[in-house]
Amino acid sequence: MKESKSHSQLEMGLDPEEHYFMSKHITLKVDTLKMNFTPYALAMMSNGLFRVIESYKENDTPILKYFLYCASIELGLKSSILSIDNSKAVKYQLKKKVCHDLIEANNLFLKKNPSQVILDSNDLISLAKINPFFKNKGLEYINTDVIVELMKGLSNFPDLEEIRSIAAKINKFLLMKKLYINL
Repeated sequence: MKESKSHSQLEMGLDPEEHYFMSKHITLKVDTLKMNFTPYALAMMSNGLFRVIESYKENDTPILKYFLYCASIELGLKSSILSIDNSKAVKYQLKKKVCHDLIEANNLFLKKNPSQVILDSNDLISLAKINPFFKNKGLEYINTDVIVELMKGLSNFPDLEEIRSIAAKINKFLLMKKLYINL
């Protein structure tokens, strides 16, 4: 029996004196990871994204900058919402209804905290211009709509400085709230 194994190894070009490990293909079914970020964690991520893009001084990647500023805005608003109401119902609403819609996130923030207005009417106009591209993940995956906008010189996008200003306002608010560390 040992000789036939050695003979097989010789036919495959393997040295019969060496020990080889044969592997089997194993398929594991793993459930999706479920995480529950705290308002503090979301605020930290928002602030981290904002600081990263602020430190990047190159002007060759406007879509990356739009995406990171919008992601910072989204996480900042969601952390603020969850700092007020961290119930399962609100988490469900953020995940299934608000998703990546920056206008809806701001509306829900105002509904939960009507006395705390962060964005003015000009900010909301700029947010409404970029929202369709961010909401459908076009800034993240560079879909056809974004490619068309790039070819048109981003003519339907708000000025990048307007989006940066919105992200700065939200991050200033988060820092004023100490990133919700004391909840």
